[in-house]
Amino acid sequence: MNIFVASWFFPPSVSSEGIVTYKLFKNSAHHYDVCSSQSTLWSYNQVLPIEADNIASFPVDTDDFGTWIDAAVELFEQRHAESPYDAIMTRSMPPESVEVAKRIREQHPDIPWIASLADPIAKSPYHIKGWVLENPALSKQDKADFQVALKAGCAAWKDHESEGVRTMCELKDIEDYAIHHADALIFPHETLEHFVLGTRRRKNNLVVPHSFDTSLYPQPNRKNDGVVELAFLGHSDHVRSLEPLVRAMQRLKTLDAAALEKLRLRFIGNVTEEVRSLVYNYDLYDCIRIEESVDYRTSLRIMGEVDWLLHIDAHFDILEETGGSIYFAGKIADYLGTDTPIFAVTGKHTPAYEIVRHAGGLCYTQDDISGIAAALSDIAQGRVEASVDRAWRDRYDARTVAAEYDRALERVVSKKPEPFERTWWPEVKDAGKRTDKLLTICVPAYNVESFLDRCLHSFVSCPAADMLDVIVVNDGSPDNGRAIAEAYSKRYPAIVSLIDKENGGHGSTINAALEKARGLYFRVVDGDDWIDGKNLAAMLSKVEELGEYADLVSTNYHQVYGEDGHTVPWMKVSGVENYRIFDFASSDFTMEYFTMASTMVKTEILRKANFKIQEKTFYVDVEYILFPIPFVETVMFTPEFVYRYAVGNADQSINRDVFTARYDHHDRVIRRMLAYYRSHKAAMSQGQRAYTESLFVRHLLNSHYTLSLIWDTDKERGCARARDFDAFLKQTDPELYGRVGSKFLTVRALRKCDFNPRSASLYTDLGEDSLLNSLRRAARAIAATPAGEKIAYNPVTAAISNRFFRK
Repeated sequence: MNIFVASWFFPPSVSSEGIVTYKLFKNSAHHYDVCSSQSTLWSYNQVLPIEADNIASFPVDTDDFGTWIDAAVELFEQRHAESPYDAIMTRSMPPESVEVAKRIREQHPDIPWIASLADPIAKSPYHIKGWVLENPALSKQDKADFQVALKAGCAAWKDHESEGVRTMCELKDIEDYAIHHADALIFPHETLEHFVLGTRRRKNNLVVPHSFDTSLYPQPNRKNDGVVELAFLGHSDHVRSLEPLVRAMQRLKTLDAAALEKLRLRFIGNVTEEVRSLVYNYDLYDCIRIEESVDYRTSLRIMGEVDWLLHIDAHFDILEETGGSIYFAGKIADYLGTDTPIFAVTGKHTPAYEIVRHAGGLCYTQDDISGIAAALSDIAQGRVEASVDRAWRDRYDARTVAAEYDRALERVVSKKPEPFERTWWPEVKDAGKRTDKLLTICVPAYNVESFLDRCLHSFVSCPAADMLDVIVVNDGSPDNGRAIAEAYSKRYPAIVSLIDKENGGHGSTINAALEKARGLYFRVVDGDDWIDGKNLAAMLSKVEELGEYADLVSTNYHQVYGEDGHTVPWMKVSGVENYRIFDFASSDFTMEYFTMASTMVKTEILRKANFKIQEKTFYVDVEYILFPIPFVETVMFTPEFVYRYAVGNADQSINRDVFTARYDHHDRVIRRMLAYYRSHKAAMSQGQRAYTESLFVRHLLNSHYTLSLIWDTDKERGCARARDFDAFLKQTDPELYGRVGSKFLTVRALRKCDFNPRSASLYTDLGEDSLLNSLRRAARAIAATPAGEKIAYNPVTAAISNRFFRK
């Protein structure tokens, strides 16, 4: 294949990013045209000649990113016209390479794009440390909030007074664009992959580790002067600090001078002034030698000559779960190309910790000075034998890595879907014996390939699987989700079926499934969510055992946060008896919210309502839960937590930035439902009307005004939207218009000034009753503690917890 690469760093100019890229390409079977820069920014001011017939380098002599981007795009167009490229690739540092891909794809949308993310763009720990945690312009709360925004959405921060914050918002946009639009993402290690993507899942994530190339190593000249030599080669700074080694040597000087005489540490490369001073302060300059940087090939020779190689990881307190680091340093890969053991100062569970422990070496944390000193003593006295696992190290041989990379690359570029296979399939008892299905489950499937197996597995592993009629609706999805659904439908034909249709949006999938539904009841489970099979089976069995079937059945459910797996229970508020049928007309359900995640409705009721949900529109779950209400006469509650609603994914339509950008979708839905309610209001019972109006005020209109007046950072646009909608509401339903003004102080105040943008900028929420807000804040603070959570979330306090915590 012929591949165009935008990589600011690449030989002959030398940098860590350029070197790891060069070794991979050099051993690949494909041809690469690389547009790089001759800039000395961040490079080592050294030269590494290109010795590969499959690489053509086109360096641009500039320090300006804009000039380089223009030149790269121009080079692509020129050479693509002469010999078409099969794919393009971008390297993550600097992130401007993504702009190259963006501009190329604007003209060539079908060309595959592989984005290498060897470093995080948006959430760089260095940036978080310097621009957030050490930023005097941010309060403690701001620092916490902005780190959350880096995962969810930064729209509200883009005009912040701090340049660092604004820059990080720009970097998040760049990274998000690459994640959403590239055909494949390359990471050097799983830890970095998980850090960058968080809860987001992508189909073609390729873990391509940094590698070593044995052909680049010069012949070493080993010396034997009776001194054990340990060498650090590379860049150190205040975050990747050599200080623990110096302090360990000082400890040896005090406690084990004999061992110190047998040791020599060499710090080759950038060494901070503080470390240099420390070496002299402790009179360690004879056993710790500070040397100037050397060229890349010389560094490879030294690696083969010394007795031990030293690795120091950058350590960040914010990365506690991964031992303080997410990085797989390219230098470690070069270390692996030797037969020299490695001594690493790194946290537990870091990429370096995993690699060094397997490849042969020792690992100590940066604060374990006594442990480092003891290990150095053991090395000096010969109490530790160098152990090198050559087989493990050879996994990182560039030839091996490039071969795996080539196979993955060919699959991505060819766009051939992989067949879906499972090593184990759940056995369904009495599968196919039951034809009268109790529940039809519609599973909308669009770009949920990464989640769909989990979703469908939860159904077929349910003890009541044979009661289910699961309809997967493939909404013209471009991913391989259809293959997963087809595999399940073939394996469980009596339970799972597949509908293929052109893309029409979430609502269209419900419309399609409702036409084919065989179950007494109908519900929707999104493809990225799942159900608790045991609880679903218990609920369905109990309902069937009672023999009386309410029009609408409401269960409890859990929100599940993908990042750490913690759950938040959502329970019914009304203190009503479970498994009892209530008459909607005479019941007070104004504090309830029959959501898509909590309800199943009789199929005949949904068909009787005779509605079609809007297509190619988000947030139509509002239509689905409101359309049948005028026709629902009876309601039943059950105590089981059935639905598992996955949240915390930055790609979700309920994400704040995404929600704001799709205001027009929410506006269409709300206006349609207001008109629908107006047309059915007269025929609805008192209970139905009370529930519907309460739902509008407490949830739907609350959300809609919040979108325009609070979340929209463009106050001119937000106020114009609110003004237009407010006039519509006043004309459509004067009573609801009045209730909104009474409940939300912000809306009432802004109505008086015709939604003036300057006035709107003063408000941070819709301003419900101040006493109530105070109670909410106090209750949430209590609920945030372990004890408070136990108090808040139990059946006894369900009404209180949901009243104050569910906003």
